[in-house]
Amino acid sequence: MLLDSVRLSGAVTTPDGVDIRDEEFAPRNREYAIRGNSPEAPDLLAWAPASQSNRRLDYLTKVFSRRGIDRDPREVLVEMWGYLTAPESDWARPRGRVRSPGAVVAHRVRTVRVRAGRE
Repeated sequence: MLLDSVRLSGAVTTPDGVDIRDEEFAPRNREYAIRGNSPEAPDLLAWAPASQSNRRLDYLTKVFSRRGIDRDPREVLVEMWGYLTAPESDWARPRGRVRSPGAVVAHRVRTVRVRAGRE
């Protein structure tokens, strides 16, 4: 669910031959990436926002409240980001590192080509 919010926000790589800037992808027809905390540019998303909220924080806050979990959802997001971006993480393969303006390291979820057909 949390990683899916990254995909839905557009922080994904595009397959070869696909131009994300094409009008067919509007209104999110530009390249987005995600980093751990506050974005420094409009095309950067924050996994764990520094001050405001986002989908991931809203979701965890509701789950923690409903389940009676006595943890700070923002801190849990920060811990999760540390795991997700660690070189030895299982998420290292489906994650692509990119450099955005200002040489900030950010990430995108890599697209995977799926073939439909018979074996």
